[in-house]
Amino acid sequence: MTSQTPPPPLRTGRLFRHPPLRRAGRERAAQAYWAAYQDRFEKHADMVAWLDAITMPASGNWVYGRIPKTGTNSVLAALHQLEFGAPISTSISEENNTSPDTAPHHLDEAGVFMSTLQTQHTPAVLENAFRFTVLRDPVKRALSSFLYLGRSHVLATRQLAPVRLRMSAETGFDWNKDAHTRKGFEMMLDFIESMQSISRLRLDRHIAPQTASMDPSIFRPHLTGRTEEMGSFLAQLSDHFGAELPQKIAKSKRNQTPKPETAIRLTKAIRSRVETIFAADMEWYDSL
Repeated sequence: MTSQTPPPPLRTGRLFRHPPLRRAGRERAAQAYWAAYQDRFEKHADMVAWLDAITMPASGNWVYGRIPKTGTNSVLAALHQLEFGAPISTSISEENNTSPDTAPHHLDEAGVFMSTLQTQHTPAVLENAFRFTVLRDPVKRALSSFLYLGRSHVLATRQLAPVRLRMSAETGFDWNKDAHTRKGFEMMLDFIESMQSISRLRLDRHIAPQTASMDPSIFRPHLTGRTEEMGSFLAQLSDHFGAELPQKIAKSKRNQTPKPETAIRLTKAIRSRVETIFAADMEWYDSL
């Protein structure tokens, strides 16, 4: 886990006093961010996708760089507790969502937290905020992503349906036979390598490299945790907020995939292949 010198204590308990910005507001905000960040991105669309993956509070004191399949539900729940002193107790059932625990991801829709382009915060606010993110062991994350795709097929959800359809077309993947198998996992790796060679088609963030979601040289986090050490990360986060998390929240692992590394036994060769495909992730993770 790495840490740089952060700004002062973060807790404010403030809600946004405006609804999430819609299309016109987002476009105006994106123009301001493009003026500040265009030297860091090849395409405007890449910057927008990056900003949409960053969660901010009304105060603008902190920003959380969300990377799918790294414990985002747990972190968002902890942030709600730290910011407002109350747990997320709302239950939400979504027919077309693979995850059974979606309430934390509706905080932006409710205007409790927001993604960057939904706010009225300027690029200077983002630059001066306390920035943090969480990484996961790339091999475990790849396995978890594969099992998540399999679950989305079993539940027949619209979420990740484009990924499943394209995987079948590009690799011959049979979701009734290849899901939850070593062969199927290798076919997913084939698909990821194929998609990474097509610059105009962005790989879904659930299976894309973590560095593609949150490039550390652009986001420049003050604090980076590991999913496998979530308790330690949340303890450090609590210190920065000047508040304590209840044990129930500090130790909970919301929406957790049960030990993906034991669901499919990988050969040394397959592990090596994962490490090669996600080489930048491995380098970042190993540096913590």
